[in-house]
Amino acid sequence: MLWVCPIRPWTSAYCQLDAGTDTAACSPSLAVGTGFSGRRALRVAKLLCACIHNNSSANDVLSGDSTRLPRAAVPSQNAECRLPDTTREGRSQLGERASFRGNAHGFTLIELVLALAAVAILASLAASSYASFILKARDDKAIVEIKSIEVCIEHFRANAFALPPNLATARCGKNDPWGHPYKYLNIQTAKANPSALGKVRKDKSLHPLNSDYDLYSTGADGKSSPALTAQPSRDDIVRARNGEFVDLAVKY
Repeated sequence: MLWVCPIRPWTSAYCQLDAGTDTAACSPSLAVGTGFSGRRALRVAKLLCACIHNNSSANDVLSGDSTRLPRAAVPSQNAECRLPDTTREGRSQLGERASFRGNAHGFTLIELVLALAAVAILASLAASSYASFILKARDDKAIVEIKSIEVCIEHFRANAFALPPNLATARCGKNDPWGHPYKYLNIQTAKANPSALGKVRKDKSLHPLNSDYDLYSTGADGKSSPALTAQPSRDDIVRARNGEFVDLAVKY
């Protein structure tokens, strides 16, 4: 026969009563719910046996043991002993209480550290992806704007029968997505000015990119150099082959 003896609120342990021999046996593992382990768990189990056997007191059971439990954990001699509810509903409620006691625990320090590390890694990946997305969007916008400036320049040439000396004259000047003004150089005019001729954009073989005019953005760093192979020019958005190519300098 299985008996239930309450020790604390929401905490019960179980003892097996042998009606034939009028003895009770309690396993230490059945007293784990009290919060004790080892010898203390065994002593709590013995106390539960004393709870069932009302003719034995807790002091009799603990006789000869110098270790003392907190008074709150010691059931009195007349502690209530009752049979568990063996109905389907009673067994269901008992299982729910046991499941709650088994699963009600907090996070350990290691679990918290691992969770924070995972969040940090995901955040860094998201930030890197977002930065790459923004950079690509600005590059694409600069390409579109350079092509629109080309249309503006061609409109000026169609009316003036010559290339503009600068973008302001053609009313085509604007800033790139990084806030820097687009660069323009009329190569025909630069040939008459040695200092300006040195600013003509050149490919890796040092050949001019265009024969009519250069048009480019200095990119995110706002720096540039005539040769595309120079480090400051790597992020430039350039016009080459007289408008057939408009893209990043590193792709040319």
